[in-house]
Amino acid sequence: MRSLWHVWQEAISPEVCDQIQAMPNVPLKEGRVGINQEKTSLDNNIRKSDISGFPYNSDEAIALNRLVEPFITMANRENFGFRLNNFYEFQYTEYNERNEGFYGWHQDIQWLLDSESQRKLSVTIQLSDDDYEGGDFEFHKDLAQPSNIRRRGTVIVFPSFFYHRVTPVTKGIRKALVGWYEGECFA
Repeated sequence: MRSLWHVWQEAISPEVCDQIQAMPNVPLKEGRVGINQEKTSLDNNIRKSDISGFPYNSDEAIALNRLVEPFITMANRENFGFRLNNFYEFQYTEYNERNEGFYGWHQDIQWLLDSESQRKLSVTIQLSDDDYEGGDFEFHKDLAQPSNIRRRGTVIVFPSFFYHRVTPVTKGIRKALVGWYEGECFA
């Protein structure tokens, strides 16, 4: 790996950020944690966020993939060199001051998932303006930290096995689109 992560500052226009925020056509639900889609639970000690998912073959996910895939391709080519086969899923997420929304230390990879593929690259797109407090995206303390990633439209791509978190939001709302790209399981 040449770099631990790849960042594009303000790469997505405000208009496209608005369109993404308008995509969820169902009420947001509480974010869950778990080892796979069938084995999840609400655990407010690990995560407090509201989400809407865009499953793999939905029209929204296909449109989001057209937007995100060039960033994944470039980051993977320049930094990671993983064998990827497709996107897994996209998720719209809000962290709100009303419940001090956060997501504790976690990995996006699902090590215990019984599948031929697993998440290899994660992507986060900052959808909200930097008018909230808290809500910082951080990698584990042993890794270098990216800077200036709170600007609206900023894209960050990183390996799904890196531990990361979002600190509690104490004022306002942090909005983001997250997604995952898969490849054959790490050996």
